[in-house]
Amino acid sequence: MATVIFSNMGDTDTAVLRYIWMGMPKVKVVEITRDTVNAKQLVNEAIEQEHDTLIMCGHGTPSGLLNPGFKGGAYLIDQSNYRKIKCNRIIAVWCHAKDFAETYGVKGFWSSMFISNSGEASMNGIKSVSGKSITEQEILFCIRLNELIKNYIPMKTWIDKLKAQADYDNEVVQFNYEGLRYYKVAPTPKPKSYGYTSSILKSESQRWGTDLTDDDWYYGVDDYDGDTYDVGGVVESTSFRPAVYDGVSRSKDVKVPYEPKGVGGIRKTSLRDAEELPTRSKRRLKKSGKRTKSYKKARLEQIYREIEEEDEYPVEVWGHMD
Repeated sequence: MATVIFSNMGDTDTAVLRYIWMGMPKVKVVEITRDTVNAKQLVNEAIEQEHDTLIMCGHGTPSGLLNPGFKGGAYLIDQSNYRKIKCNRIIAVWCHAKDFAETYGVKGFWSSMFISNSGEASMNGIKSVSGKSITEQEILFCIRLNELIKNYIPMKTWIDKLKAQADYDNEVVQFNYEGLRYYKVAPTPKPKSYGYTSSILKSESQRWGTDLTDDDWYYGVDDYDGDTYDVGGVVESTSFRPAVYDGVSRSKDVKVPYEPKGVGGIRKTSLRDAEELPTRSKRRLKKSGKRTKSYKKARLEQIYREIEEEDEYPVEVWGHMD
């Protein structure tokens, strides 16, 4: 049995993550959307019950896996519940997941900053790779990871095997794969930079129409079950070492929400954000806006069709909707 904690913002970046567990038998998917009620409670119950494999994916920061609705807290996985994880194999794919593992001392397979669109590529100094290519490469990564999980390949070999299949001529591929980390045992926890993580949460929440910092998250925790102490704005935690194994859901009729501007006014920007862009970008956006919008819609529909056609195994999907 495997459990998936899927933070689904409803965008293409997260839609393709379904390839990670597609076609795997006996998968329990806890899919959290903006409308999910009691999201953190559902996640806590799921990770407490999973003793085999836990897959966590979506958008995130060094402080954890983001809650799409930001209801009841900014995060689904964070300092308040990571100690509940007691499974054999831990797989985490969200931006800056590696930093979370290193901050709190959690073993497993972790991505680092993982570029999934042209806006993120630009912010990391990569301008030579198209958005279409980035999406295709993200799908390939998910499919390759799927094979490693499904076939019980030893986790210590995953990074080398993934790199051996990667197109390192692609700058985004090189960036994403070089950030992968595997910890056979929990790394020694190290302090996080409060200002750094707070700024990332602020930009991520603004991207989705909310304005949060780590202050909102840290002081709003009411279900934390471990010991931490504040050292000049830095939160440290004792080491966490779970025991020393892994799963597909599909969400039909997914409605892709309006995506607000991201850092620097870039994030698959729609015409509604055109006024926030530099003049050059504004002209280019207005010229190609209709084509870009139709392409994104068609691509997202294609991804869901492919997943539905290839997913032959029954799965459970948890989540209470309004």
